[in-house]
Amino acid sequence: MCVRASFGTKCLTPKTGIILYKSLVRPCWEFAMAAWVMMPDCGIKKLEQVQARCLRHILETKAHSATDTIEVIANVTPVRLCIQQLCALEYTRIMCKPPEFHLHKMLQEAALKHSDATPLRFLIHP
Repeated sequence: MCVRASFGTKCLTPKTGIILYKSLVRPCWEFAMAAWVMMPDCGIKKLEQVQARCLRHILETKAHSATDTIEVIANVTPVRLCIQQLCALEYTRIMCKPPEFHLHKMLQEAALKHSDATPLRFLIHP
């Protein structure tokens, strides 16, 4: 995704590119978070690479720039941390429901069975 498009003599600035990334790209990824949670580690690494590549193009940095540095400069949450944050919010939302709520019961059963199939496994298993 190259954000640096020329329209005559006007170009998008890195600041505008970051705003576009945060308002257009990242919300689409976060909407699909339920599918990502069950993704193997290699899939999450691929998402991290895509995010780093997008940010490098937006900030016009070298290809070998450190991903952590680019994320800090762009003020963008790393993919893994974003997944954990959204899962923690979802966990809290489910646990605030009454105990007879269907998802509440399913989450407790998954915790009792020590299931690796629950997307919230990192919250349940220390």
